[in-house]
Amino acid sequence: MFLGQSANLGLQVACFILVARFLGVAEYGVFSGALALTYTVMPYSSLGAGTLFMRYVSVQRETAPVYWGNALGTTVAMTAILTTVLCVAGPAITGIHSKLIFVALTLANCLFGQVAAIASDVFLTLGHAPYTAVLSLLANLLRLLA
Repeated sequence: MFLGQSANLGLQVACFILVARFLGVAEYGVFSGALALTYTVMPYSSLGAGTLFMRYVSVQRETAPVYWGNALGTTVAMTAILTTVLCVAGPAITGIHSKLIFVALTLANCLFGQVAAIASDVFLTLGHAPYTAVLSLLANLLRLLA
């Protein structure tokens, strides 16, 4: 877990440097503003589904498929709602007039990022901690490549 977290930090630093160099000052500011707004609503996209999975599946392992399905369904539905809200309210809040940036960042963080986080909770609940580190590392590596 320690090695995985250390590697994640390195990947996040590399991603930050590449995005800042690629976009330039003005575009990086636009990206950062949209990303900050997206990160503000991101915790609400799963509605605590990972924690609920841990709570109930640790007691009854046979309920894992049901809670995994509920977690995915909740996350997809809430991401759709949050994407719509950010497309409407995002430009008014941030002054960024491109709705596409809000769609892309909301899908990346509220859907794919949260599914990876919930999957990490699933692995921890089922006693597969090393998979948690690998999943987190893979998510950050894919973010860097994108």
